[in-house]
Amino acid sequence: MLDLFFNPEYAKVYKEIDGPSETFHFDCEYGSVQNTFIMREVKWKINGKIYYDIVTPYGYGGPVILTCKDTGRLVSAYKKAFTDYCRDHDIVCEFIRFHLFDNVNFREKYYGETVKMLDNVIVDTTGSYDDIYMKYNHKVRKNVKKALRNGLEMTIESNTQHLNDFLDIYYETMDRNNAGQYYYFKKEYFENIAERIPENYVYFYVLKDGSVISSELVLCSQKYAYSFLGGTDQKYYPMRPNDFLKDAIIKWCNKTGREIFILGGGYSVNDGIYQYKRSFTSTPDVPFYVGKTIFNQEIYNQLVAVRAAEDEDFDEKSSFFPLYRA
Repeated sequence: MLDLFFNPEYAKVYKEIDGPSETFHFDCEYGSVQNTFIMREVKWKINGKIYYDIVTPYGYGGPVILTCKDTGRLVSAYKKAFTDYCRDHDIVCEFIRFHLFDNVNFREKYYGETVKMLDNVIVDTTGSYDDIYMKYNHKVRKNVKKALRNGLEMTIESNTQHLNDFLDIYYETMDRNNAGQYYYFKKEYFENIAERIPENYVYFYVLKDGSVISSELVLCSQKYAYSFLGGTDQKYYPMRPNDFLKDAIIKWCNKTGREIFILGGGYSVNDGIYQYKRSFTSTPDVPFYVGKTIFNQEIYNQLVAVRAAEDEDFDEKSSFFPLYRA
């Protein structure tokens, strides 16, 4: 069974945020590939024509091999077919956030530019929970015990009954961290997750005297669980709800048979967020890669030129991709 990030229903959650999604299926004598992506309309027209670029939905994704007899030949054949598809549908380029595990074979043969980003922290949640717990940093174990002494409680729900409580804390946390506007997902976004992937989400709520003080939305499949979105009421930091919350998620993963809890990375190499995540595990990090391909270089160059002409502060040397969106 494919991971949730390859599920076309997950991509549809982003229709009102990023654009409509499409799924490209490819079959040949060497195997089969599925690629679900979001079509983003480019705001500048070239000779009166609308163009698009495509991206994976928020998180991970990209082309995934379903069946395979020869990876190299399959990817090569896929490239030709998909390039023709993109040209026929006025798609200028693609940006892929490769899955950490499930399309590594495709990534290793990828036809475009592959760029290694920051490492992602993961927790191996198989085996004995007691063994997993003892691999936490000593300070984390101490904080979990402190949270229990402070009377913190945990509620786990696979519904949106307390979504408003989650949103209050989530938006407050976004404000505190000066988050970009993109991350202020509306209530409808979370309702769409519940509707489209009902088996793939869980809310964890930390309670103090019956009130929610910290919460996290975890996305999950049969094998993986992902730390997705969440927040904490900062006045309760001394009670250590964050450590209590992560421990509860890890315990849940262990109990429900999830093998890996993916916490993600930091904002920069070895920063405080990364170090905090590392304090929950001795499992080695996993490298995270993105992929970039231009299918129509001529139109891509024209779009960059249009952007440069209208924005005197535009940095043509930026590494952002696609450059015209920098």
